[in-house]
Amino acid sequence: MSLEESTAVEENPLLEKEEALDKPIDKQELIPQTPDTDFRTEPGTPIEFLSLGTRISNILIEAGITTVDDVFAQLELGDAALLKIDSFGEKSLSILKQKLINSGYQVPRST
Repeated sequence: MSLEESTAVEENPLLEKEEALDKPIDKQELIPQTPDTDFRTEPGTPIEFLSLGTRISNILIEAGITTVDDVFAQLELGDAALLKIDSFGEKSLSILKQKLINSGYQVPRST
């Protein structure tokens, strides 16, 4: 085998795939790795990162609730605190809580 042929064999991606198939699978490699900090769960995260939709976001922002921390401050007072906001009803509250859960937050029980 010439030097050119041996170099071509070493760089052949098909051979690398075959070698990878022969290795046992490490289950840890299958688990998605997450960074130590996630911008969505940091204090002061804007509510826009929750992807609530324009209507709900605008209602909350107009009420002075601009960050996820602000949302939790209201939730600590009970669901009624958010439901007092004009045009923010049960459906909006449900969507807000679901988006928080989907983003990795622990939402307090309904009160």
